Amino acid sequence: MPLLSTESYNGENYLRKAVESILNQTFTDFELIIRDNASTDDTETICRTFAAQDSRILYIRDNQNRGAAHNYNQVFLQASGKYFRWAAHDDILAESNIERCFNYLEAHPSVVLCYPKTLIIDKHGNITSFYDDDMNLLDDDPVTRLKKFWLRHAAECNAVFGLIRSDALRRTRLIGAYNSSDYITLANLVGQI
Repeated sequence: MPLLSTESYNGENYLRKAVESILNQTFTDFELIIRDNASTDDTETICRTFAAQDSRILYIRDNQNRGAAHNYNQVFLQASGKYFRWAAHDDILAESNIERCFNYLEAHPSVVLCYPKTLIIDKHGNITSFYDDDMNLLDDDPVTRLKKFWLRHAAECNAVFGLIRSDALRRTRLIGAYNSSDYITLANLVGQI
């Protein structure tokens, strides 16, 4: 069972669509942990409404904003599934996203992370561009994978929002409270055998 989490702070503008896209996945055997980082908008009401309607949702609200890194890490530490996926409050997943990533990881035990291609959308949901970081890092040698990762240092860090083997993620330092820490987390994953 994959475990998905959404980190949110004042995400009311996009949160409904993001949560609906998770709940409407073709793969349905998951738990969704939503961790609210002390939002001051309508995020709490939105999350509580979803949690009351779907038993797969666990909603946790912090009493103070401790920063995104803390929130991301805490939600992972509460996870118990074989696979884990972070999701931002403004990410909309294609319906087969989790199923396709899950099937790929199940079929390829040496792969630690799988994520889809990305479409960039505007605030109205209109596609504005296609983002391809060309991060297909399937080399057997971890040093070769790391070299390719750093050479292709992507402008976006979409891979961190892929489906990840929980045991591999536990061997990283998770997300740090500093700029570009998601790249360090990915580098730790890329270097694993």
